[in-house]
Amino acid sequence: MLTAGIVFLLAVFTVGLFYVNASEVYKRYMHEEVRNLSLLASNLVDAEMHQQLTSPDQEGSELYQIALQPLVDFHLKMPDIHYLYTMVDIDGQDYFILDTAYVSEIRKSPDVEFSGLMELYEEPMDDSEEKATLYGGEAHVHTEPYTDEFGTFISSLAPINDSSGEMIAFVGVDYRITKYQERLASLRQAGYISLGVGIVLALILGYLAGKQHAHLKKAFEIQAAHEEELDLARRKAEAANKAKSDVMMVVAHELKTPINVIIGFCELACDFIRDKCKGEVKAELEEDLKHICVAAETLQRHTKQLLISEELDAKGVEGAVGSVLFENVLAEHIGVFDGVAKRKHITMEYDSEGSYPVLANEYAIGQAVENLFSNAVKYSPENKKIEIKLRREKDGQHLLFSVTDEGPGLSEADQKKLFQPFTRLSPQPSSGESSTGLGLSIVKRIVEAHKGKVWCESQLGQGATFFIRLPLECVREYAVRD
Repeated sequence: MLTAGIVFLLAVFTVGLFYVNASEVYKRYMHEEVRNLSLLASNLVDAEMHQQLTSPDQEGSELYQIALQPLVDFHLKMPDIHYLYTMVDIDGQDYFILDTAYVSEIRKSPDVEFSGLMELYEEPMDDSEEKATLYGGEAHVHTEPYTDEFGTFISSLAPINDSSGEMIAFVGVDYRITKYQERLASLRQAGYISLGVGIVLALILGYLAGKQHAHLKKAFEIQAAHEEELDLARRKAEAANKAKSDVMMVVAHELKTPINVIIGFCELACDFIRDKCKGEVKAELEEDLKHICVAAETLQRHTKQLLISEELDAKGVEGAVGSVLFENVLAEHIGVFDGVAKRKHITMEYDSEGSYPVLANEYAIGQAVENLFSNAVKYSPENKKIEIKLRREKDGQHLLFSVTDEGPGLSEADQKKLFQPFTRLSPQPSSGESSTGLGLSIVKRIVEAHKGKVWCESQLGQGATFFIRLPLECVREYAVRD
């Protein structure tokens, strides 16, 4: 009976531990997914338009529909979203502003109710921690789901900030968690089955204590089959994630050609106008084409960032392919960004003590450098300077590369989330440039894949310095410039 008791207790402990751990993993994944959805939705809201919606009479107006459309498009692409809305906090009371249920295609579902412009939310948030999180610039996910007659949901809120970084409203996402409940139900069922098998096995072992061999062999076979099922489930999950990454990479690749065509035609049109047109018409056409070209180049940069991010998710950095002179990488990208900086009357100053080889993937390291240069130019006001330095550290085993700008600097709160993907920071680009929120997360992943470290030192209002520290290819003396 002792053997049977031990087997029974082990079965209960194993099944219970597996279920608890799996439940926690699913819960964390669900919270992270809803948090990312709310952050993505907040980035779609035009803060300036949103602030103009202050009266119920504006519901259905052209301004209302223009401000609402990006959220509607996002909602339709995410069928598990139940409600998607924005609210404002006025004297402790929460009022609805935008609600995607305004659109008939979403409202046609019998479990969806529309909340009108400036309609009072009957259960205002009284959670000081929740409000503090939003006003601190971060998303807040409710830790526990709520259930009503229409199903079970989990909610996440994300701030909508104006150009100065102040929160002026927040986005709310109510997300159906039916598929997560189904997964947990499957886990519970598997647990009950495994527990039942353990009980039966314990009874058999207790009755046939002297004839254990055949039954133990069967138990091992059952365990092996169970592990094979778990391994199959893991492979299916990995395949689903790979499929998602493949789709994103295909979309990004397919966008590259039409974007390049647009840019090429803009350049040809500019040449034609420069040669054939005159006067005020020429100036107007050149200005219009300039806007089109800038927009296309912005989309090109965003597509490139998305492509790099998905490639890193799918493959990581594909090994250290050889010896790379870091100074050559810097020189190449300084040549590219110097022209961009001059258009904003920004001076790029470069100071290097020598030429240092690192064992690296040259393309990946170049992307990390490009992202730091791009941010420095993007956030630097006109008539400022950017300092670029390359040094060998005193230990003789690492190089230290830094980029210093004279931009708005970063608060402590911004620095804590600086290298997270899809994160909106308080500082805004100095000339209205756009940002995907992926650049610095890409830098971090590339540098760490090369056994390096990246960090930032900054004070609000006093610019920022980004550092990359990489191990040298080998420890020896390198030529130092006179």
